[in-house]
Amino acid sequence: MKKFLLVMLVLVLLAGVYIWRVVANLDETIAGFIEQAGSEALGTSVSVESLDLTLTEGKVTLGGLRVANPPGWDAASAFELDSITVALDLNSLSGQPWVLKTVDIG
Repeated sequence: MKKFLLVMLVLVLLAGVYIWRVVANLDETIAGFIEQAGSEALGTSVSVESLDLTLTEGKVTLGGLRVANPPGWDAASAFELDSITVALDLNSLSGQPWVLKTVDIG
């Protein structure tokens, strides 16, 4: 019985460390996904300078979004956005529609 409890304790601790690492790196993971999926979808380079996700507030701030022009265009960027912050009403997530509290574009 003691071995079983010890194994369960170790598994719970490992799961806790794994969850902590996933949450700690969530900003970089999402920014990387935006860059990869955006680049594939648009056929040109998409870059994100920063992403700040605050799960407890339902808020995400995206900074330095750049979409490069395809080859042959004069301008370096097709689209540039310094920052955008979107905050959800967390109480609305349990149903439809989801309610945006704020959208700040800067």
